[in-house]
Amino acid sequence: MLIKEVMKSVEVIKDPAVRAITYAKIGVELTRMKNPLASDAFKRALDTVYLIENPVFLLKNLSTVAYYMGKAGLKSSKRIFQQIEDDLRGLPKGDRDLVRVDIVKYLVDLDEIDEAIYHASEISDSEIKNEALLLALKRYLFKIKRTSTIRPLQIRKAEYIWQQIQKEPYYSVATFELIRTLLRVEEYDRAIYMINYLRDPLWVKQVMRELITHLKKVNVSRRYYERLVSVAIELSKRLRLDITGDLIVIFALNGEVNGALKLIRSVRDYNEMLVELSKILVKRKPDVLLTFLQKLSEDELNLASREIMNYLLEHPEKELEYLVSFIALNVTDERVLVKVVNYYLKTGDVESAVKISAKIGNEELRSLALGSIAHHLLRENRIDDAIDLVMHVKDPKLSSQLISELLVKVVRQSGGGKSGDSLQAAEKK
Repeated sequence: MLIKEVMKSVEVIKDPAVRAITYAKIGVELTRMKNPLASDAFKRALDTVYLIENPVFLLKNLSTVAYYMGKAGLKSSKRIFQQIEDDLRGLPKGDRDLVRVDIVKYLVDLDEIDEAIYHASEISDSEIKNEALLLALKRYLFKIKRTSTIRPLQIRKAEYIWQQIQKEPYYSVATFELIRTLLRVEEYDRAIYMINYLRDPLWVKQVMRELITHLKKVNVSRRYYERLVSVAIELSKRLRLDITGDLIVIFALNGEVNGALKLIRSVRDYNEMLVELSKILVKRKPDVLLTFLQKLSEDELNLASREIMNYLLEHPEKELEYLVSFIALNVTDERVLVKVVNYYLKTGDVESAVKISAKIGNEELRSLALGSIAHHLLRENRIDDAIDLVMHVKDPKLSSQLISELLVKVVRQSGGGKSGDSLQAAEKK
């Protein structure tokens, strides 16, 4: 009795569009309740919608009623959508597109993807059409499951929808969403292959980042990374896109140093890129940097180490000492060793500084290293130790300068004694 009264009360709504949709919504609720009055509610909705005088509004609201009929599981909703499509023929293009957009949205929500694609393909405005197709694609991709036996067929269908989308930015978004789905269902070869179809440098970087992160997370075979690098190199060349540097950083920051190195060695400004990446890693991923350094050739290590030590001299963090230890043990450029000596002095490790200075064969560079240590000792008022070091400085100019500083320091302390005796011994030698 209550439901009949509600149905009767709907008549007080003056606007036929609102009245029709209200009947349709009530029809959905009654269908859920398995109440036989549901069919009467939908009949009233259809009768009411035809009272709308404006043909565009009529068809838009009719599509809404058809949507609620579909929500109620009525197969006749498809027939109504097709009827609307037929009735659209006499309307201007702009009006037709407005109605079709609604139809596509409704059909996508009803999971009627084939029907949605059909109606989307009829849209004349390229922008609206691509947006509608993208909506359909996203919904369909959500349906694809890794364990599904029809997964290959679903992927082919998804790619068919994707092929209909041509206008940017919808094309790039569609390609990105398709690749993400391929990764989710473990179609890694296909996902990597799809990168070839990207056209926008920003999206190439975004997709690469997504791919590397996902592959790393699921711990797949190394061959996928190797293939990814090859595709990235080819794509950069074919599109003449200046994205290699960005890709190198993406690979490196995700711990894929082999891929990063392969890309670095493929560019013209090879040395510049190596230095730039070293600077990025020492600031953001020092743990990855150690692995990176371990894979470099002798010349590459010397080049990278110079830049790394420059940064560490400005930011002498004790927790990064493991990087300095590796560099000190493996670098062959003695100019870098001088920087290592200065790093240890900045961190207060005089003993390590002295040990490294002893490895320097070049007299001029060794004198510079020893001079730095001597200055450090003087600042700490360790005059006797400074005197011992000065005796090993071969550079006459530097040695003279250090002795001068020592003499002034001794006078300033005016203690004579042991320091004076040590200085006299140094002068005799």
